[in-house]
Amino acid sequence: MRFGFKEFRKSPHSDSTEFRKRYPADISAKTGKQHFTVSVGQITEKHASAAFAKAFSKYEERCTELRQVEGATIGLASFRQPISPSAAAFPLPVINPTLAEEAIERWRISETIRAYEEIANGQVSLNPLGAEAIERSERCVMLDQYRSDLKVPEQYRSHARIPDFDDRMLAALAGQGYIIPDNHPVLRMLRTSFADAWLSVERYRDRMIRDPASVEPPSSLTRQPVTGQTSISSLASQSPTTLQELAEKWLDKNKKPAKTRSKLNRCVAMLSAHLGGNVPVESITPLQLIEFYENAVKLPARPRQHERDMTFAELVNQDIPARRCLTIQTIGNWFNILHSACNWGRKTRLIGFNPITDHKPDTSKAKQKYPTRVPTDAEISKFFTSSIYTERAKSPAWFWLPLLSMYTGARLNELGQLERSDVVWDETPYLHITTDTSEDEDHNSSSQQEKSVKNNNSKRKVPIHPRLLELGFREFWHSSNAIHLFSDLPHEELREGQTPTQDFSRNFGRYLRRLEVPRGVKFHSFRHLFTDVAEDMGVHPKVRSVLVGHGKENDLKLVLAAQMTDTYGSGYGRKSRLMFMHSEIKKVEYASLPPIKPWQKIRIHQ
Repeated sequence: MRFGFKEFRKSPHSDSTEFRKRYPADISAKTGKQHFTVSVGQITEKHASAAFAKAFSKYEERCTELRQVEGATIGLASFRQPISPSAAAFPLPVINPTLAEEAIERWRISETIRAYEEIANGQVSLNPLGAEAIERSERCVMLDQYRSDLKVPEQYRSHARIPDFDDRMLAALAGQGYIIPDNHPVLRMLRTSFADAWLSVERYRDRMIRDPASVEPPSSLTRQPVTGQTSISSLASQSPTTLQELAEKWLDKNKKPAKTRSKLNRCVAMLSAHLGGNVPVESITPLQLIEFYENAVKLPARPRQHERDMTFAELVNQDIPARRCLTIQTIGNWFNILHSACNWGRKTRLIGFNPITDHKPDTSKAKQKYPTRVPTDAEISKFFTSSIYTERAKSPAWFWLPLLSMYTGARLNELGQLERSDVVWDETPYLHITTDTSEDEDHNSSSQQEKSVKNNNSKRKVPIHPRLLELGFREFWHSSNAIHLFSDLPHEELREGQTPTQDFSRNFGRYLRRLEVPRGVKFHSFRHLFTDVAEDMGVHPKVRSVLVGHGKENDLKLVLAAQMTDTYGSGYGRKSRLMFMHSEIKKVEYASLPPIKPWQKIRIHQ
């Protein structure tokens, strides 16, 4: 009990107050949900009564909504079992936007024919300066501005408004025999099409009045008959694309790394469990997404053995400690991937609109528990004077990966998946970070993990820093005939979503803790350190961007054109760009770095 209300309690995830009330038995039986929970923020006793009334009103609204649909119970153990869309709850009917757009086009043709007939029969004033003509011209300007606003992001819109726009659109669709609820999300997608159609009709009327001789009559004066009104099911797709189908098709058509596949599959599985089954994408409502975000932060990040057979509602209601729960940042990451999949589905006409747009989880106020930070000089010295660099390294990866990250700025997995063939001993030695693999037959077996990069700009060539050669990197490269540069990392038989460096990253963090290096300093800190030192040492901004995989190598052409000397040759080709990047990366030096024994003098733990 809090503030005198038994429904109020302190949130287990923050200092705010939650309203929590048990659902009636009939709703619990249908949906498997036991409690309604909503945050009321950080309130005081003075505002408790008002907050309670508002929360209780939401509770009653939610009960009314749930009684109108059929629920389904699904647990984590059933994620692999597809559920028929007919068994899932559809709060709103599924609309095929293509058919709706065809109805709008029929309306445009019908209105154009009607405009021609009215003017030809003298039913409309032909005065181009009359009040009706002026009003029509103003409406055309507003429609044109409104149509332009619909095609640009919110922050760039002029916010032109046409008060009766949606009413006119619904009436137009109804006139073609299709009745759509005024709260259906598909209307957002149809606004652009209707704005185009309405503007076309108004401009046709305007031209007919101003210069009738220059306007050709419509190609057909025969309207398509409308035989009564059909229900919204006339617009329904015969086989709407479900959440799982969309995810599978997106992953199938777009080559994505295993980690991305794993995140998307888990996101779809948990969202399906919350929604009551493998529902059509277009049936997902903003209210359902908001409720999912509120519940998802109560789910275990790594379910224990006994939790794997529990239902979604049981997982949410078991009140586990916050340290074991999913964070809103993780959920936001998952929904960024799902948003990309839905955008692809919309562009390929698998779905009519993206239900995630404008309804992603809000991560703006969330804070990382241990945000990545750049290590101090003392922390750098503590790590590089540890036994790895003075006595015996655990493996080649433990010796070389931190040094490579510090002198190239590359990401951990980019380095860990390097093959020996990715190290090119040219006039300017470089690392080729790419998704291409060796032509070796054994390497192309199905047991091998595919190489991946974060984005297209991450595919790049990074010159090898002279300090790495001084420490014996060339000798290390010659010491093995394995396909992978770091054969001590796992590259075969990896589970879904696992990368070759995943276990290394976890063990590296534990090693830093044993050295009493504070949390927040992790392997990725070396990449941050490289970018900071490169900036301090005057490395060209374009070169810094290319080296860390943010910019395109072709961006260096203009830089070379401005700084070209005989040192880099007379052209702007790849060879010249590599020489230029090599001259810049040599500027990166670490004054606080203690002396390090060369690779040849370090023993490897057997």
